[in-house]
Amino acid sequence: MTDNTNISKEKEQRRGRFAAIMAQTSGVHGVLAFKNSLLLLYMLSMGLSEARVLVYLSIFGICNFMGIPAAYFSDKIGQKRIGFAGLAMNILGFSLIACAGFAPTLFTKEVIVLTGIVIFSFGESLFSASWYPLVHPIVPEKIRGRFWGKLRITFQVAGLLFSGLAAWIIGAQGRESSYQLIMAMIAVLLIGRGIFYRRIPEYKKNAPEKEPFLSTLGRIIRLDCYASFGAYIFLLMIFTANTPIIFALIEKEVMMLKAETVVWLANIGLFGCLGGFYVGGHAVDRLGTKPVFLICHFGFAVFSILFIFRDISPVLTMPLLGICNFAFGFIFSGSSIAITTEMFALMPTHNRALAMSIFNTMLFVGTGLSGIICAGILNFNFLKKEWLFCGLTMSNYDAILLGCGGMVLLLTATLGLVPSIIQKK
Repeated sequence: MTDNTNISKEKEQRRGRFAAIMAQTSGVHGVLAFKNSLLLLYMLSMGLSEARVLVYLSIFGICNFMGIPAAYFSDKIGQKRIGFAGLAMNILGFSLIACAGFAPTLFTKEVIVLTGIVIFSFGESLFSASWYPLVHPIVPEKIRGRFWGKLRITFQVAGLLFSGLAAWIIGAQGRESSYQLIMAMIAVLLIGRGIFYRRIPEYKKNAPEKEPFLSTLGRIIRLDCYASFGAYIFLLMIFTANTPIIFALIEKEVMMLKAETVVWLANIGLFGCLGGFYVGGHAVDRLGTKPVFLICHFGFAVFSILFIFRDISPVLTMPLLGICNFAFGFIFSGSSIAITTEMFALMPTHNRALAMSIFNTMLFVGTGLSGIICAGILNFNFLKKEWLFCGLTMSNYDAILLGCGGMVLLLTATLGLVPSIIQKK
């Protein structure tokens, strides 16, 4: 009887893992729109300034702090209840973003798209707060690295196909309405996310937590290696998370490339992510996380700096853009596998949702601050719009890339904050 129960549970877990992969495959396009230049190009097509666009894109990360109280309540009332509330806000948010283009004035468009971004961002923070604790029981420890690699490869392929379709739509129409169509398609796909999400089994119904919220929060932060690793990923995101957006701004505003070309270059970055998720998953399982982090630090620095030499030869310009986008996507996805694996290793027995949400908050707030810092630098003209470096004419965006590349190289000194619980097998 016990054997039959175990077999039944294993089958349920396999179905749950499949549903988890499909849920993320349907829902990832909303998050990717903040990263693959689609929302950036949409807002630029409305006539918004680069600095304002960077700030609005950063809202996604800043709003993630709501995930902490959401995680606390998901431990009390169940992960799926919080997750479905977040999904409803996701759908509403992108529906508003899609409708913004119908507004008669730029101010009204800006208000509607900003409202949509805020609602979606809050919703995603609720969804993410319950995601990892919900999936944790259906993923055995021995396959964690490979599962997260498989999940990310699958949704990245879906993201790549969708971005390719988006680039074709933008190239064929080239109007603001084409972006509205894309945003509406994302809202529909988010409904599909909910269909698969409900099929993920929720094993543990936690008893109501009697400990006050602040006491629980303080106890988790004091866990061994917890705060140090949170500080590490926060610093890493500040100097790396916004780099693909800076790539896109240089391509669109400095090099004056067509919008569809910018999207296709972002798609090359998604190709890089596919390889990074596969290689990163196997590397983490075999080598542990520290070597992966070390390689990623040097890779981030090299390709951020290499991008500013794109004009060294007219023949090499487009190949260099492609190489840098591909390599950065490869490295970023590999580092995300290592980060997720360390998160799971540090997850406590109780209050898992809250523990994971704190990590996610550090990660996404670091991402948001990265965009706000870049927007402030651009808005207040701290950097020259044109300057010379190694005989090449650079822009203020290039100065940001150079600074980020140098800082992420210096951050190798913070690798001591990584607990390295996952040992070489």
